[in-house]
Amino acid sequence: MRIASFRIEKYFALHEFTAPHLLSSSDAECVSIADILALEPDAADRLFSQQLRYTQSEGGPELRAAASAIYKIAASQDIVVVSAAEEGIFAAYHALLQPGDHVVVETPCYESALQLARSTGANVAEWRRSADTNWAHDLAALERAFQPNTRLIYINTPHNSTGLMMPCEVLDRVIELCAARNAWLAEEP
Repeated sequence: MRIASFRIEKYFALHEFTAPHLLSSSDAECVSIADILALEPDAADRLFSQQLRYTQSEGGPELRAAASAIYKIAASQDIVVVSAAEEGIFAAYHALLQPGDHVVVETPCYESALQLARSTGANVAEWRRSADTNWAHDLAALERAFQPNTRLIYINTPHNSTGLMMPCEVLDRVIELCAARNAWLAEEP
Protein backbone atom coordinates (compact mmCIF):
# COMPACT_ATOMS: atom_id res chain seq x y z
CA MET A 1 0.00 0.00 0.00
CA ARG A 2 1.25 3.44 -0.88
CA ILE A 3 -0.20 6.55 0.68
CA ALA A 4 0.71 9.82 -1.00
CA SER A 5 2.08 12.48 1.30
CA PHE A 6 -0.30 15.20 2.46
CA ARG A 7 0.73 18.53 0.99
CA ILE A 8 -0.33 20.49 4.09
CA GLU A 9 1.93 18.34 6.27
CA LYS A 10 4.87 18.93 3.94
CA TYR A 11 4.15 22.66 4.23
CA PHE A 12 3.93 22.44 8.04
CA ALA A 13 7.20 20.50 8.17
CA LEU A 14 8.88 23.45 6.52
CA HIS A 15 7.17 26.36 8.27
CA GLU A 16 5.09 25.41 11.32
CA PHE A 17 7.77 25.96 13.95
CA THR A 18 9.75 28.71 12.25
CA ALA A 19 7.11 31.14 10.95
CA PRO A 20 6.48 34.16 13.19
CA HIS A 21 2.71 33.88 12.56
CA LEU A 22 0.88 30.73 11.52
CA LEU A 23 -2.54 31.44 9.99
CA SER A 24 -3.06 28.10 8.25
CA SER A 25 -3.65 25.88 11.24
CA SER A 26 -7.05 24.75 12.50
CA ASP A 27 -6.02 23.75 16.01
CA ALA A 28 -6.54 25.77 19.14
CA GLU A 29 -4.01 28.02 20.76
CA CYS A 30 -1.75 26.25 23.21
CA VAL A 31 -2.94 25.96 26.77
CA SER A 32 -1.01 24.60 29.70
CA ILE A 33 -1.88 21.35 31.44
CA ALA A 34 -2.19 23.34 34.66
CA ASP A 35 -4.86 25.54 33.07
CA ILE A 36 -6.80 22.49 31.89
CA LEU A 37 -6.60 20.77 35.27
CA ALA A 38 -7.77 23.95 36.99
CA LEU A 39 -11.11 23.64 35.18
CA GLU A 40 -12.30 20.79 37.38
CA PRO A 41 -11.88 20.22 41.12
CA ASP A 42 -9.52 17.33 42.00
CA ALA A 43 -8.58 16.84 38.33
CA ALA A 44 -4.87 17.02 39.12
CA ASP A 45 -5.18 14.38 41.85
CA ARG A 46 -7.12 12.08 39.52
CA LEU A 47 -4.58 12.58 36.74
CA PHE A 48 -1.64 11.83 39.00
CA SER A 49 -3.32 8.67 40.29
CA GLN A 50 -3.71 7.24 36.77
CA GLN A 51 -1.54 4.26 35.93
CA LEU A 52 0.05 4.12 32.51
CA ARG A 53 -0.46 0.70 30.98
CA TYR A 54 -1.87 -1.03 27.94
CA THR A 55 -5.62 -1.14 27.64
CA GLN A 56 -7.98 -3.19 25.53
CA SER A 57 -7.36 -2.67 21.81
CA GLU A 58 -10.92 -1.37 21.30
CA GLY A 59 -10.42 1.21 24.08
CA GLY A 60 -10.81 1.34 27.83
CA PRO A 61 -14.21 0.26 29.17
CA GLU A 62 -14.84 3.55 31.02
CA LEU A 63 -14.06 5.62 27.94
CA ARG A 64 -16.22 3.42 25.70
CA ALA A 65 -19.10 3.64 28.18
CA ALA A 66 -18.80 7.44 28.30
CA ALA A 67 -18.73 7.62 24.49
CA SER A 68 -21.75 5.33 24.10
CA ALA A 69 -23.74 7.51 26.53
CA ILE A 70 -23.74 10.25 23.89
CA TYR A 71 -25.81 8.10 21.49
CA LYS A 72 -29.33 6.71 21.76
CA ILE A 73 -28.64 3.37 20.07
CA ALA A 74 -24.92 2.64 20.63
CA ALA A 75 -23.83 0.41 23.49
CA SER A 76 -20.28 0.51 24.82
CA GLN A 77 -19.45 -2.74 22.99
CA ASP A 78 -20.33 -0.93 19.73
CA ILE A 79 -17.64 1.71 20.31
CA VAL A 80 -14.03 1.48 19.13
CA VAL A 81 -11.65 4.17 20.37
CA VAL A 82 -8.94 5.40 18.00
CA SER A 83 -5.99 7.69 18.61
CA ALA A 84 -6.91 10.33 16.05
CA ALA A 85 -9.39 11.04 13.28
CA GLU A 86 -6.90 9.85 10.65
CA GLU A 87 -6.68 6.43 12.31
CA GLY A 88 -10.48 6.13 12.26
CA ILE A 89 -10.64 7.20 8.61
CA PHE A 90 -7.95 4.69 7.71
CA ALA A 91 -9.70 1.85 9.57
CA ALA A 92 -13.10 2.65 8.06
CA TYR A 93 -11.79 2.95 4.52
CA HIS A 94 -9.80 -0.26 4.72
CA ALA A 95 -12.65 -2.18 6.35
CA LEU A 96 -15.30 -1.04 3.86
CA LEU A 97 -13.52 -0.50 0.54
CA GLN A 98 -11.84 -2.70 -2.02
CA PRO A 99 -9.97 -1.93 -5.23
CA GLY A 100 -12.45 -0.83 -7.89
CA ASP A 101 -15.03 0.52 -5.43
CA HIS A 102 -16.09 4.14 -5.84
CA VAL A 103 -15.89 6.77 -3.09
CA VAL A 104 -17.12 10.37 -3.01
CA VAL A 105 -15.19 12.71 -0.70
CA GLU A 106 -16.43 16.17 0.30
CA THR A 107 -13.69 18.67 -0.58
CA PRO A 108 -11.84 20.80 0.24
CA CYS A 109 -10.79 18.70 3.20
CA TYR A 110 -7.78 17.61 5.17
CA GLU A 111 -5.93 15.68 2.50
CA SER A 112 -5.91 12.37 4.35
CA ALA A 113 -9.59 11.93 3.49
CA LEU A 114 -8.61 11.74 -0.18
CA GLN A 115 -5.25 10.00 0.04
CA LEU A 116 -6.37 7.28 2.46
CA ALA A 117 -9.37 6.51 0.22
CA ARG A 118 -7.02 6.22 -2.76
CA SER A 119 -4.73 3.90 -0.76
CA THR A 120 -7.49 1.25 -0.81
CA GLY A 121 -7.44 1.08 -4.60
CA ALA A 122 -10.88 2.68 -4.78
CA ASN A 123 -11.73 5.28 -7.38
CA VAL A 124 -12.22 8.62 -5.67
CA ALA A 125 -14.44 11.48 -6.82
CA GLU A 126 -14.71 14.85 -5.12
CA TRP A 127 -17.94 16.51 -3.98
CA ARG A 128 -16.47 19.97 -4.32
CA ARG A 129 -17.57 23.02 -2.36
CA SER A 130 -16.43 26.52 -3.22
CA ALA A 131 -16.13 29.99 -1.76
CA ASP A 132 -17.76 31.19 -4.99
CA THR A 133 -21.06 29.63 -3.81
CA ASN A 134 -20.57 30.63 -0.18
CA TRP A 135 -19.53 27.01 0.56
CA ALA A 136 -23.03 25.71 -0.22
CA HIS A 137 -23.61 21.97 -0.55
CA ASP A 138 -24.58 21.19 -4.14
CA LEU A 139 -26.80 18.14 -3.66
CA ALA A 140 -27.39 17.79 -7.40
CA ALA A 141 -23.62 17.49 -7.87
CA LEU A 142 -23.51 14.82 -5.17
CA GLU A 143 -26.27 12.88 -6.92
CA ARG A 144 -24.35 13.09 -10.21
CA ALA A 145 -21.20 11.83 -8.49
CA PHE A 146 -22.83 8.53 -7.50
CA GLN A 147 -21.95 5.52 -9.65
CA PRO A 148 -23.32 1.97 -9.51
CA ASN A 149 -20.24 0.90 -7.51
CA THR A 150 -20.28 3.83 -5.04
CA ARG A 151 -19.64 2.23 -1.64
CA LEU A 152 -18.99 5.24 0.58
CA ILE A 153 -19.57 8.98 0.89
CA TYR A 154 -17.19 10.92 3.16
CA ILE A 155 -18.25 14.22 4.72
CA ASN A 156 -16.94 16.30 7.60
CA THR A 157 -18.91 18.63 9.80
CA PRO A 158 -17.93 21.04 11.15
CA HIS A 159 -16.17 21.36 7.84
CA ASN A 160 -12.40 21.42 7.80
CA SER A 161 -11.36 24.06 6.57
CA THR A 162 -14.28 26.49 6.81
CA GLY A 163 -15.67 25.47 10.20
CA LEU A 164 -19.21 25.51 8.77
CA MET A 165 -21.76 22.96 9.98
CA MET A 166 -23.71 20.98 7.42
CA PRO A 167 -27.35 22.10 7.72
CA CYS A 168 -29.66 19.37 9.06
CA GLU A 169 -31.79 19.33 5.90
CA VAL A 170 -28.66 18.79 3.78
CA LEU A 171 -27.42 16.02 6.05
CA ASP A 172 -30.85 14.38 5.96
CA ARG A 173 -30.74 14.40 2.15
CA VAL A 174 -27.20 12.97 2.10
CA ILE A 175 -28.39 10.17 4.39
CA GLU A 176 -31.36 9.51 2.07
CA LEU A 177 -29.09 9.38 -0.99
CA CYS A 178 -26.72 6.94 0.70
CA ALA A 179 -29.56 4.73 1.94
CA ALA A 180 -31.20 4.62 -1.51
CA ARG A 181 -27.93 3.46 -3.06
CA ASN A 182 -26.79 1.21 -0.21
CA ALA A 183 -23.66 3.32 0.33
CA TRP A 184 -21.92 3.88 3.64
CA LEU A 185 -21.79 7.41 5.03
CA ALA A 186 -18.57 8.29 6.83
CA GLU A 187 -18.68 11.53 8.77
CA GLU A 188 -15.66 13.05 10.45
CA PRO A 189 -16.39 15.60 13.12
